[in-house]
Amino acid sequence: MFFSLSKTLGLLVQPLNLALVLLVLWLLLRWRQRAPRLRRFCFRLALGLLVVFSLPLTAQLLLHPLESAHPREPKLGAPPVAIAMLTGMTDIRSTGYELTEAGDRIVETVRLAHRYPRSRVLLLGGSGSLIDRYHESVVLARLAVDLGIERKRIIVDTTSRNTHENAVEGAELLRRMGVKKGTVLLVTSASHMTRALACFAKSYPGPLKIVPWPVDFQHDVIRHSSFIPRPRAMIRSRRAINEYVGMITYWLLGYL
Repeated sequence: MFFSLSKTLGLLVQPLNLALVLLVLWLLLRWRQRAPRLRRFCFRLALGLLVVFSLPLTAQLLLHPLESAHPREPKLGAPPVAIAMLTGMTDIRSTGYELTEAGDRIVETVRLAHRYPRSRVLLLGGSGSLIDRYHESVVLARLAVDLGIERKRIIVDTTSRNTHENAVEGAELLRRMGVKKGTVLLVTSASHMTRALACFAKSYPGPLKIVPWPVDFQHDVIRHSSFIPRPRAMIRSRRAINEYVGMITYWLLGYL
């Protein structure tokens, strides 16, 4: 139930979607020649949302607190017992390895797997879609093998659909492997790390240490061009807002 609601209601809090709803309402009111003040309010608010959240400055201000919260450990001390990577980086319409901008996750995971040849590799994530039954972790396991990682080192989770389930299923996989202590590197996008780390810390009690290993950084320095609206900035703003809403929702549900 929560999974379905998160995929549908979550769309309503996005600036672009809100702006489109307001513009549709404005058109309907204009067509019916009703509520002139409400019409003006809807149009101005829609325009304001589009402009403000398409500014690189806004995206940078939203993303920076998320992406700077959990920097990488400068020294691990001992090699990790496992490398846990969250999926969410392929185009399900492609039959090959079509990676999105979050593809840094699998690139860094493979690099770490080569650096620590005794570490197990956990690929966590089944289908995150309400319609498609696409197991991304299976596809990425094949990619990791093609990039030189032994298949026997890779543990694939095809059941989890969100961050909370990633943590729960990952903990269960480690228990089945008999892993009770040591370090687990958690690889996910930097903007997603705060929520992911909190979920994993709650699901992995005891001496097992979860170490954040963020990738896919999106924030940038503020410059003159940061005040010029850009479509890419709207995408980054949406990404940050999705994380803030997700953190609040997970906190209310007791997942954090």
